[in-house]
Amino acid sequence: LIALDGFDKVSYGEFKVFVLDSDHKLLELNIQEQLAQQLEQHGRGYQSWMVEMFWNEEDSLNDSARMSSKSERDRQNGTIQKSAFTASLQKIGAVLTSSELSRLVDRFDLHGTDMCSVSRFVRMIQTSEAWRHAEKVLCYQEEAKEEAQFLRQQLRLRRAQQNRSGSEEDGQLGIVPGDVTKNNGTNTVNSSSLQGLPELPEELINICEYLGIRVLSEQNMLWIAADALKAPLPVSWTAQKD
Repeated sequence: LIALDGFDKVSYGEFKVFVLDSDHKLLELNIQEQLAQQLEQHGRGYQSWMVEMFWNEEDSLNDSARMSSKSERDRQNGTIQKSAFTASLQKIGAVLTSSELSRLVDRFDLHGTDMCSVSRFVRMIQTSEAWRHAEKVLCYQEEAKEEAQFLRQQLRLRRAQQNRSGSEEDGQLGIVPGDVTKNNGTNTVNSSSLQGLPELPEELINICEYLGIRVLSEQNMLWIAADALKAPLPVSWTAQKD
């Protein structure tokens, strides 16, 4: 109950939170959800950028002499000054009041030395339900992008074959995802696969990719993308082409 970060020993910060901050769990959920939303919006690169931001902020507060000694030891311990910790929280997209920032400092200042644990903070974020959900969303989006790119590529290949041959037999060619192999980094079509590729308008493939619908493995959801294409724009909105 007291060991919020799941370690065998209770830190000074955890004990302080246990005694003085009965609503700390709500603050924890708030910051977890906020940073999970940042992950969804910015992609997987946000994770490494978030961690690096803490160290960059710490380095900016240290002079060159200190960076070569104490700062290096602090980095090995996974801790930074509390001023760098609070500044970093704001830069990585956390919207918190000064009181909430102070409460987080209390928790992650493990020994009461004004040095906050980045490693424990990151662990608290990345083991949360909100963060795991965001990672699943990104996984679906990546799969949707891969399937959309694959389908566009193969439809273009099939149309090119149809244009070259002009014959009905060549016009029957179709490819499914399992029939593409890599050869020196290039996709190669297995000519033994002759059917199964859906003929979809490119704008429908594009909207599926945007919505995170896997255009090949979730064809039962294509109607959602089709409805989105037909839906009227909100009042005062205009369609723009990039």
